Amino acid sequence: MAKVRSKKISQKVGAKAPRANGKRAVSIHVSHGKVAKMVQGKQAEVIDELARFAIELHRDALKELERY
Repeated sequence: MAKVRSKKISQKVGAKAPRANGKRAVSIHVSHGKVAKMVQGKQAEVIDELARFAIELHRDALKELERY
């Protein structure tokens, strides 16, 4: 299991990748613009595009909130 240390921040974006090829789910935590990969069980591939999409979605949501 790979562990990446990161400080907790108030605004945290989390996304779970769907299970594929019978492998366990892989969770992606986005904090400080870095992707911490937490893999349980077998070695699984984590798609960084999913994390980038979550970051962009979060930024867009914040921009929309600033308008009002």
